[in-house]
Amino acid sequence: MWGAARQLGARWRTVCSAIKRILAAAAEDETRFAGVATLSVAEHAWHNVSAKAP
Repeated sequence: MWGAARQLGARWRTVCSAIKRILAAAAEDETRFAGVATLSVAEHAWHNVSAKAP
């Protein structure tokens, strides 16, 4: 969210509250995965933790 906030010129809390409302609405839609057979995660896209030894 930091990147989105920076690109929008907004504070991260503002962006986070907007995204939370969108996610809450999506969570209520039980048909959102209709027709989906498989979900996956692109592991290479996650860089939250350094793999380097301390």
